[in-house]
Amino acid sequence: QIFSLNGGPVYAGVSAAYVRGLYLARADHVRADLATLTTGLSGEASAEWTTSTGGSGFGVDAGLAWQARPNLLVSFSGTHLYHAITWDSDVERTRYEMVFDNVTIDNFEDSLWKSEQTTESIGSFSEGLPAHLRLGAGLTLGSTRYALEGSVSTADRFAASTIPALAGAIEHTLGRTLPLRLGVSVGGRSEFAVGCGAGLRLGGFAWDFGFRIDRALWIGNGSGLS
Repeated sequence: QIFSLNGGPVYAGVSAAYVRGLYLARADHVRADLATLTTGLSGEASAEWTTSTGGSGFGVDAGLAWQARPNLLVSFSGTHLYHAITWDSDVERTRYEMVFDNVTIDNFEDSLWKSEQTTESIGSFSEGLPAHLRLGAGLTLGSTRYALEGSVSTADRFAASTIPALAGAIEHTLGRTLPLRLGVSVGGRSEFAVGCGAGLRLGGFAWDFGFRIDRALWIGNGSGLS
């Protein structure tokens, strides 16, 4: 506890970790042009990517939590507030270019496609995960818990998104052993998601499971399931 606010304690936490990167593949440039002509298909494509087989660095996370009421908790956290990995093992940049002219079904053959790929070793570089910020609140009323959270990342990289997301969830416990959960989120990288789950509490044993559907309410209409 670092201080009190309106009679409720405020807690703070910071964690630091050594990070070991095993492999990186990053697309730096991708481009493709295609034209449909009376003589066939013509076009060109190019791509450039960077790879590395190892690196190391550090990461820092931090958070605040305010117990505003005995049954109300408000929190703010930042994941990867500092996160940097120096990639220095087998660092390479690969360029690929392809050109084709007047390709049709009748004359489709390798001689009409011209491609070139070059790979060169480059120096080490530093790159980490973008920071992810969360602001949330949790309310407990009897056997039911309610949660609301807003989140956003600082960059559109590594599955992170600068599009803000808002999520809400409810958990109701039957007796003392069977918690049931339902949640929904809008915004962010998935645009829309719904999830549900359950658990089992027996003495010192705890078991939980859940799943999430992206961009739909039902599994058959979704674009992803996790």
